[in-house]
Amino acid sequence: MTELTSFIAGLPKAELHVHHVGSASPRIVAELAARHEGRSPVPADPAALADYFAFRDFAHFIDVYLATVGLLRTAQDVRMLTYEVARDLSAQQVRYAELTMTPYTSVVRGIPIEAYTEAIEDARVAAERDHGVVLRWVYDVPGESGLESADATLSYALRHRPDITYRCATAVDHLLADTSPTDARESLWVPETSRTPADLPLRSCRCRGMIHRWR
Repeated sequence: MTELTSFIAGLPKAELHVHHVGSASPRIVAELAARHEGRSPVPADPAALADYFAFRDFAHFIDVYLATVGLLRTAQDVRMLTYEVARDLSAQQVRYAELTMTPYTSVVRGIPIEAYTEAIEDARVAAERDHGVVLRWVYDVPGESGLESADATLSYALRHRPDITYRCATAVDHLLADTSPTDARESLWVPETSRTPADLPLRSCRCRGMIHRWR
């Protein structure tokens, strides 16, 4: 490692686009697979994961990714993944990260949204306490699941946001009605207290490919 790369490696960093499941390291995937060994095609042996993640084509990549998503079977799995991703980020001197989460995928697989939210919030608090990494959430709508997933995700953001006193007006108004993107963006997050957006865990809402964020 050169003096410059060593200097860069030691700098504090912010990650503004981190995928929740997609950021799972081989160590994390192996631990999740061990929890569900015999019930998932994902190998629990870290050495075997290199071969498992050797993608043949894009379709194979999707198959492997969905198999990895399938390892999140309990709220404890969600909590572990979230906390361990933060641990890995801290090793790279990341101090702030926005994680793109897809709660709908976990809910339809049987994890109640209340348990999902509690799991990621518990991990968020622990990660900041233990590793100095501040996490914020970007809720993602899985477009392949249709408008039902958009409605559900919006509901999660509105009704299951612990320690948040901002409300989301709607993230898909301008897509479903004759509302301009500018008007929708301005009405998306409506402050109900004097708290600043930087204090809040849910930083933005991604809907059908569009991301709305406080500036």
